[in-house]
Parts: sequence; C-alpha cells; structure tokens
Amino acid sequence: MGEFLAKLPVNPPDGVVKLVTFPLKATADMNVALTQGWQNLPRLYGDTNIRKAGKVTGIGTGLVEAAKGFTLGLADAATGIFEQPYLGAQKEVPAYP
Repeated sequence: MGEFLAKLPVNPPDGVVKLVTFPLKATADMNVALTQGWQNLPRLYGDTNIRKAGKVTGIGTGLVEAAKGFTLGLADAATGIFEQPYLGAQKEVPAYP
C-alpha cells in the first residue's frame, strides 16, 4: 500500500495548470517554427539576401520586429523582382567578348 501512495501526485493543481497551459505554449511554439520556416524559404530558390530576425522578448519587441519584417519584406519583394533575374542571368549566361 505504501508503494502505491508514493506514486500519487504530490501537487495535483500543478498538473492541471500544465494541462491547461500546454495548448497555449504549443501554439506559440508552432507559430515561431512557421515564422522561421517562411523566413528561410527564399534560400530554396537561391536568394542570398536573407535577414536574421531580432529577438522577441515581449509584445513591444514583437510588434517592432513585425513592422520591420513587413517593411523590409515589401522592399525586398519590390527590388527582388528585378534583382533576381539579373543576378541569375549574370550567373548562367556566358559573357560575350
């Protein structure tokens, strides 16, 4: 009987808190993983202009990083339309004498 009692949880409310907060933490971790995956996507088509995201420690730094990423992403998209074909042509077409 003593062995069975030793295996009982010592602090059941702790387990309930972990059970309730797990989906929230898992959702946040999934969002971070998706963000990092989308950030590395340009490497698949040979883009070398990839920026590292800053560290997000709270809502303030998260909003700053989101605004910066959105703005720089639009700028990269606008210039990449012209830059990527030009760089690809330079790399694959031999120079004429």
